Amino acid sequence: MFETFRSVARMKIGDALQERAAAQRKIADLRGRIAATVTTNEDEAPIEDPTALLVESDAVADRLGDLIRRINASNSATSFPSGGTVTEALARRDVLSTKLATLDHVAKAVGGERLTPTAATSLSTAVGHGQPGIIHRAQRR
Repeated sequence: MFETFRSVARMKIGDALQERAAAQRKIADLRGRIAATVTTNEDEAPIEDPTALLVESDAVADRLGDLIRRINASNSATSFPSGGTVTEALARRDVLSTKLATLDHVAKAVGGERLTPTAATSLSTAVGHGQPGIIHRAQRR
C-alpha cells in the first residue's frame, strides 16, 4: 500500500483520509515492534531487524507527512456555501472540544459528573461573566 501509491491530487479526500489512518496505525505497530526488538536479552537474537523496522517507519512517516500536507491543502481550498473553509470548521471543532474538555475536567474536580454540552455552555457563559459559585450550581444539574 505504501510502496506504490497514486498522487493525492488525483485521490478522493476520503481515500486520502483512509490512507492517513492506515499510515498512523502502521507507525504505531512499527513503534511497538521496534521497542520489542531492542529490549531482548543479550543472549537472544532479536526476532526482527530493528534497523529495517526504523527504515520502514521513516518511509511510512514520510508518506504520512505528504498525505497530511495534501489533505490540509484540500481542506484550506474547500469552502462551504455559507462561508468559511473546511480548515476553519475543523479548527472551530477542535477549539470547542478543548473548551468542553476543560470545563468537564473542572466539574469532575469539584465532584461532579461529566457535563452535558448544555450544562457546559451554561458554565462557560457564567464563568466568562465572572459569576462566582457557578461550578457548584452546574455540578448539581
